[in-house]
Amino acid sequence: MVKTALGILLFALVAWHLIRMFQRSRETTAERQGLLFSTVKELLENPVVRELQAPDHPVLEGQFRGLPVQLRPVVDTLAVRKLPSLWLQVTIPIATSVGGTFDFMMRPAGPTSFSNFDHLPHIVTSPVGWPDDGLLRSDDPHNMPTPSAVAPALPLFANPRMKEFLVSPKGVRMVIQIAEANRAQYGVFRQADFGDIVINPDLIEAVLTRMVAVVYNLRQPMEVAA
Repeated sequence: MVKTALGILLFALVAWHLIRMFQRSRETTAERQGLLFSTVKELLENPVVRELQAPDHPVLEGQFRGLPVQLRPVVDTLAVRKLPSLWLQVTIPIATSVGGTFDFMMRPAGPTSFSNFDHLPHIVTSPVGWPDDGLLRSDDPHNMPTPSAVAPALPLFANPRMKEFLVSPKGVRMVIQIAEANRAQYGVFRQADFGDIVINPDLIEAVLTRMVAVVYNLRQPMEVAA
């Protein structure tokens, strides 16, 4: 009886300790999410942080050089045999003049939670000079933007964290990897803990500047890709 009681007590203590560790981890994650945009808010005009229901990260919205901007973190746990990644979707949600989607993905390796890349039916030859380890897809190759229109985005891919560049009739988007999950935390709790994330404001400013240049190119009268 005594041994049984001690065993139950020990089990309860271990369970309580694990629950407390999990709760503290959740609390710490919430605090970190609240600080996520602290380094980049000042880049935007009229910045607003919109809180979403847990476990989703907050979203930062505002304007950059007069255009609407949204910064949305997305956790991707779909990659096989890889740690979860935290991606940042940098979007200018404004109508463009293109009729076909231009979706360039670096090192595509299956479905993701941040993109519809795999659902686009056509694989298209990438413009000259774009990275060889990237792949271009479209839903309408004959109505994609011209290479010159999207050229301002090309230098960004010198940074290996750049993952996807998307131009669609609804806007322009760049996807950037900003963190990878803690291996130990994910191995024990299956929880994607990304630690204290600091988003580089210079990087985001450079990305937005080049995205704005693409938007202005798309607003000019031009021919679509042949």
